[in-house]
Amino acid sequence: MNRRDILLQLGALSLIPFFSGCDDKSNSKDANPNTPGKHKGYFVLNRTIAPDEDTGKIEVIEFFYYLCPHCRHFDPYIEKWRASLPDDVVFIQKPVVFENSPEMTQALTSLAKLHYTLKALNLLDRLHSKIFELSQDRWAKGPKLTSDDTALELFVEWLTSEGGVNIDEFRKTYNSFGIDNQVKQAVQRSQQYRIDGVPTVAIGGHYLTGPSEFEEGDGFALTLAETDKLIERVRAAATAPTTP
Repeated sequence: MNRRDILLQLGALSLIPFFSGCDDKSNSKDANPNTPGKHKGYFVLNRTIAPDEDTGKIEVIEFFYYLCPHCRHFDPYIEKWRASLPDDVVFIQKPVVFENSPEMTQALTSLAKLHYTLKALNLLDRLHSKIFELSQDRWAKGPKLTSDDTALELFVEWLTSEGGVNIDEFRKTYNSFGIDNQVKQAVQRSQQYRIDGVPTVAIGGHYLTGPSEFEEGDGFALTLAETDKLIERVRAAATAPTTP
């Protein structure tokens, strides 16, 4: 499979409804809004998934990958939205690794490792949007992401040109057990949530939403508006008095 076919396949994956494999019949407007299943604008899981860390905050996760055009378009919305999050909300971005062709899986794995390496080195905030640009406009057009060794050299070349990066520290961190483990944990989380397409936003371990839920209007803005509503629902449930 050539690189162009891989990129097309990756792009096609982002269009798959992210609740694939679940019941797609919408509950009626009179149904309990917390009934497991598909509702207008969101999906309710049949169980609550525990957060990454027990901080007492509402966990919001964006599942994405750098080769997804929709994730790239969503990113400026996310960046603006996250800047004004309340103190009781923690936002986490998790790059997914879909198991499909070996070439695709390797490309997504290397990019996920890049994500977590830059995060560990406190460089992700500065370079996150640049990874989207390079992944889709340059790196995906050649065979360089099909092996981790060549991907690493590609990343080193880029970071050297960026400046302000300790390349030896980057190499050591990228190849560490800790980064491999974070990627594995992200894969496990996406499997727990049954993520089949991106971008998808998970709220409070119980709700999912995303642009593909909205057939009209600005799906990216509507996703975040729905996310805010679901955050409020989780918050209200946590503070509601317990029925004797």
